[in-house]
Amino acid sequence: MRFFILPAFEVTPVDKPDKFAHFGHRIIPNPTRKFDKSKLIYLYYEIYNLILDSDGIATYQVEQTVSSGNTDKSLFAKFFDLFRSKQEKIIITKEQQTTASRTMDYTAFDFNELDSGLTEIIIKITDKNSGESAEIKSSIILY
Repeated sequence: MRFFILPAFEVTPVDKPDKFAHFGHRIIPNPTRKFDKSKLIYLYYEIYNLILDSDGIATYQVEQTVSSGNTDKSLFAKFFDLFRSKQEKIIITKEQQTTASRTMDYTAFDFNELDSGLTEIIIKITDKNSGESAEIKSSIILY
């Protein structure tokens, strides 16, 4: 199993194909990874090689971890951050099913309450039929 994620300004269902449409959705990517935190922030992802069970169903779990604050600090600075409550961490887990070995999904995050600056997002996908997991870390900048 493998997957990729794409930070985006917008992910919306579409009826007609266009140059930004994929899997029936219009995806407006954000290659700069800089986002206005007063607007929704989208993470689009495609998952490949899911294992179907005997009923033809693929079940997978998505775990999303969001950490605000500077994640590129030195080891010394990270040690002292253990004693501060400045860094926030949010974990969201959901389980999905599909009848295909390839699928897409997306999440719209409301980060309005987070501090401006670097935010790390970790997406972990676990194929419940095979037990295989994959994880991707992505950093964005909120302003």
